[in-house]
Amino acid sequence: MYCRKCGKFIEGDADTCLDCRAEEAAKQAYLKVIEAHTESSAKPSEEAQPKPPATVEKGARMFGFKRALTSAIFGFASIFATYLAFMFFVALAASTEDQINWILVTMFIIPLVFASVALCVISIVLGIKSIIASRQRTKDGYPLPIATLILGIGGVYLSAICIFLFSYLFIAALAMIVMLT
Repeated sequence: MYCRKCGKFIEGDADTCLDCRAEEAAKQAYLKVIEAHTESSAKPSEEAQPKPPATVEKGARMFGFKRALTSAIFGFASIFATYLAFMFFVALAASTEDQINWILVTMFIIPLVFASVALCVISIVLGIKSIIASRQRTKDGYPLPIATLILGIGGVYLSAICIFLFSYLFIAALAMIVMLT
């Protein structure tokens, strides 16, 4: 009888020769290894999958930057509004006409005081949220958003300066009123 794969003469009733059977067994073993490897990589466990690195995420270090920048800008604006309110109050104290006094108080000083307080509160809230978000992001394994952290701290610091200036200038304004009356 002859091997049906290679055509070599074989003795007995076998369909294939020893060489072809060995080759077929090696091919089957190789396919089993490939199949086992493919199944294990196709269904990885949840624990085995590594967390993607944070540096791959675009803008990971700029997380929360807009909020922190807004906090810093509002901090500067609140200081400026407080300063303007005080300057208008000085002009009010220096003027002698009642008509000018009423216009200064209603049109400039009161709105500037409210704007200063509102900007200060918003700046504090946004600054603290930025600081907390950057700390939480770091705990989650992402890189520290340094610009966010610095601007958040700066916004809170500027708001603290505004609160100090506001209280100081308010006391100074009251002293001016007492001295002028």
